[in-house]
Amino acid sequence: MFMASGSSTGQPPAALPDNRPRSRRKCRLFMHGQCKFGDLCKRSHGDPPGEVTASPTLCMPVPSTTNRERKEKAYRINEASRGGEAANAEVAQKVQKTGGEAAAERVRQVHITLHSLQAKKQEELLEWRAAEVALEEQQAQEKATRQAEARRAHEVRQEEARRAQQEEARRAQQEEARQEEVRRAWYEEARRAWLEEAQQAEQEREAAEAALRAQQAQEDAARRAEVHRAQEAQQEEARRARQAEQEARMVELAKEEAAMTMQHIVLEFIVVTFNAGLGIQDVLLGFESCRITIKNLPIDATVKEVGELFTQQGIELSRFHILGLARTPAGRQEAFLIGHEDLKIVAIGLEEIEFRQERLSFEIMDHSGGDGLTASALDANTLTLTWRASLNSPTEESLDASNIVPRTGDTEEAICPICYDAATPPIRLGCGHAYCNECIRHFLTSASTFPLVCMGGEDKCHAPIPIPMVQRFLPIQQFTNLLETAFITHIDHHPRDFKHCTTPDCRQVYRCTTSETASIIHCPSCLSSVCSTCHEEGHEGMTCAEKKLNNDVEHERLNEELAAQSGYKKCPQCAVWIEKIDGCNHMECKCGAHICWVCMRIFDAQSVYEHMNTAHGGMHGVNGDGVEPLFQPEDFAEQQEVLRLMALRRAQLEQQQRQEAEDAQHFLAQQHLYARQLRQQEDARMQGEARRVDLIRHMEENRWAEEHPRAEEHPPRVEEVGWREINADRQAQEQHGRVERGGWGCVVM
Repeated sequence: MFMASGSSTGQPPAALPDNRPRSRRKCRLFMHGQCKFGDLCKRSHGDPPGEVTASPTLCMPVPSTTNRERKEKAYRINEASRGGEAANAEVAQKVQKTGGEAAAERVRQVHITLHSLQAKKQEELLEWRAAEVALEEQQAQEKATRQAEARRAHEVRQEEARRAQQEEARRAQQEEARQEEVRRAWYEEARRAWLEEAQQAEQEREAAEAALRAQQAQEDAARRAEVHRAQEAQQEEARRARQAEQEARMVELAKEEAAMTMQHIVLEFIVVTFNAGLGIQDVLLGFESCRITIKNLPIDATVKEVGELFTQQGIELSRFHILGLARTPAGRQEAFLIGHEDLKIVAIGLEEIEFRQERLSFEIMDHSGGDGLTASALDANTLTLTWRASLNSPTEESLDASNIVPRTGDTEEAICPICYDAATPPIRLGCGHAYCNECIRHFLTSASTFPLVCMGGEDKCHAPIPIPMVQRFLPIQQFTNLLETAFITHIDHHPRDFKHCTTPDCRQVYRCTTSETASIIHCPSCLSSVCSTCHEEGHEGMTCAEKKLNNDVEHERLNEELAAQSGYKKCPQCAVWIEKIDGCNHMECKCGAHICWVCMRIFDAQSVYEHMNTAHGGMHGVNGDGVEPLFQPEDFAEQQEVLRLMALRRAQLEQQQRQEAEDAQHFLAQQHLYARQLRQQEDARMQGEARRVDLIRHMEENRWAEEHPRAEEHPPRVEEVGWREINADRQAQEQHGRVERGGWGCVVM
């Protein structure tokens, strides 16, 4: 059996044997609906069972409805071809039966008819095919459009799918990264936790070791502190014992210094014995003294041994003064003395006495003997002391010796009673009061009131200043001048006991006597004679009353007239001529008497003003020279009120000064306390810092040893912070003023 097959020329399709093998390859035109061979196509139009035909160019499969339409169209075309072929076969059979030309004509006509029909059918088929082609083109275009749209949609979907895949991949990557981060964080957290646990364990171990070391250090520190406290207690006990011994020694030294006396020659002939404060203990005047020379003394004889020659006879040291020893060409010594006239008898009794198996000889002469040998020739200003001391600036030893007060209050600031400021440097007297160096020096050099006493305790102490203390602060010339000033002040304040020589230019002093008979004495300086009772020129052979009767009356009258014209008056206590220049009627003589210039009566310093206001109507009353008083009697009450207000104001000022001094002392004490607290805090901070640095250094060394157990180099060391106390100022103060100067000696009694 043969199958019909169409051709492109319009000929009837030829039949394809059924046993002709078809290609296994699929028809590409059939898949697009454009195959014109139909079943005669050598390529396969169908799908094997269980297989699905897929377009090789499109990813999306062709819908089943389109394939079915195509198959129906192909089937109709095949049916039409088969109908034409069947008609042709019938015509051929009829031609064969009829034969002939007619038959042939008919056949031809039939063929023409058939041909026309076939052409018509072919034309219809072509039209149909053209329409179908147009339809197919339209469908193809629509399909292409749909395919393009589908492709675009597919591409969009693919792009979306790609984007979705990328997004999914990104999300997956992010998720993976997050999970990786989570894993990393977990790992890091686990590692950190492990490290923290290890570090905590290490810290706990180090803390335990540090606590153990701290405990051991505390125990060691406690032991050391206990030992240190014991040592400090022992040192404190030893210091207190030394301090008590030193204080006892200082008290003894103060007592010795307070009891120390010295002799000094003033005005060339007068031997004055001074005690503490440069008070006058005894005076050996030139009018009543003699000069003694002891000869044939051994070469090694001392001043002390010479003095013992007289003290063993009951003669007080104040009754004589050893000027010095001098060597003779014969290898012996001679001693020169100034003594009271009573020593003449003692010297005569000691004549030819043996001294160290040597016979002594004494030579006695009066100052008025005219031999020219005076005390000045033997350097009368030289003092013979048994010790030496610096005269310009006190040394450290002299200051310590003068400080006899227990040092319990040394931590407090000492206030100078002169300047009311902190004593710098503090010079303590035997009574315990401290002075500034310059203040005590100025106080001694400008002194005019004797004896010199302490001004401490608001000028209530009045403890005499020892002679060695005065010598430590004054050079020899100033000290000599101060001794002469003390002597002259003593003479001026005792006018009834001492008088000056009647010769105008003579400075010698004699002792007054109260005997009724004349006591004629001779001045060792000017060699004039003076009566020590009536204080006139010597009147040998006459009593004082007889001398007064023999005086020239006219001379006395002229003297009184001259004194009245010049405004001179005699002091009622010492009989010295005095003159009033200006001021009130309160006069103070150099002898210490407080005198009313109007009535020339003697009062004390407090009652003289009351006397002048009551008796004379004020302080500036008429004094005989026509001067009217400044205050009238009716102003007496006002004057008294002014004086009272002045006294009240003075008391207020003194109270204010004392309060300011106390406030200043309290402020200085607070400053020193605050400075000491700051130093203690700084010391504690430095000690804590040193302990912390030491602990860090030990920890670093231990850590280095654990990390480098086999390292040969030394472990790094932390810089250690140390501290020390510097006290150079105190040492500088101790070294300040240590200048060695010359001294002198005197006999200590």
